[in-house]
Amino acid sequence: GRRLRPPLERLRAALDAQARGQRVEVGDCGGVQELQRIGRSLDELSAKLAESEREREHLDRERQRMIANISHDLKTPVTVIAGYVDALADGKVPPEEQGRYLAAIRSRTEALTGLINAFHEYSKVDHPQFSLQRRELDLCEYLREYLAAQYDAIELAGFALDVSIPEEPCPCSLDPFQMGRALDNLIGNALKHGRAAPTIRLY
Repeated sequence: GRRLRPPLERLRAALDAQARGQRVEVGDCGGVQELQRIGRSLDELSAKLAESEREREHLDRERQRMIANISHDLKTPVTVIAGYVDALADGKVPPEEQGRYLAAIRSRTEALTGLINAFHEYSKVDHPQFSLQRRELDLCEYLREYLAAQYDAIELAGFALDVSIPEEPCPCSLDPFQMGRALDNLIGNALKHGRAAPTIRLY
C-alpha cells in the first residue's frame, strides 16, 4: 500500500486537473510498471487534448477573421447601390444619365452576388481556410478589364481615373475573384476617404 499510494495520488491529481480543463503532467510517477505506463499514457492523452484545443481555437479565430473580411467586402457595393438608388429616387439624376446609374447598380449587384456566393461556399466547409483558384493571366489585361467595369462607378462618384498600364503583357498566376476583392476594397476606400484629392491613380 505504501508503494502504490504515491503514484495513485499523482494519477488522481492529474485526472482531476484534466477534468477541470487544466493540464498537469504525471511524469515519472514511480510505483509498479503498470502504473508508470498508465502515467505515460495519461500524459500523451493530455498533450493530444491540449494540441486539439489549440487547433480549435486557431480555427475559430480564422473563421471569425474570414467572416469579418467578407462582411467588410459586402459594405462597399451595398453603400454604392444605396447611394445610386437614393440619387435616382430623389430626382437628382438627369434622364440622359439614368442609364449609366442603372448600369453601375447592375455591376455592383453582380459583385455583391459573387461575394454572397463565396460566403456561402466558405460556410459549407468545416475548415475556414480555402485554396486560391489560380489562373495564368495577363495582369495588364486583367487590370484594364477591371477598371473598365469600374469606370462609370468611379466617375459617378465624382472621381477622375489616372491610369498607366503597360502595353506589354505581364504574365502572372492569380485568383481573379480574390484579386477583385482586394481591388474593390482599395477603390472603395479611395472613394470613401479620398475627397481631398479626387483622382484615383494606378501605375
